[in-house]
Amino acid sequence: MELSREDYEGGNWATAVEMAWNSGREAKRLKRQEGETGKREEQVKEMGRRVVEWIVEWKWKCAEQCVDGVDPEEGVGGCP
Repeated sequence: MELSREDYEGGNWATAVEMAWNSGREAKRLKRQEGETGKREEQVKEMGRRVVEWIVEWKWKCAEQCVDGVDPEEGVGGCP
């Protein structure tokens, strides 16, 4: 829900809060009716894959910098 600046600053939030609450209530009802589809589990797995890929890429970049004559004790670009 979006309020005009005038309503926001004036504290006129009651209608927008009620509309948002009703909207969320309907979305929850539909989700309960639909049941678990496995979609969230797949989203979590994809997020995990991305994090692992990012870590591997970060480690390779750090290793390359250390091989290029950088002292690993000093670290480079946040690399230990």
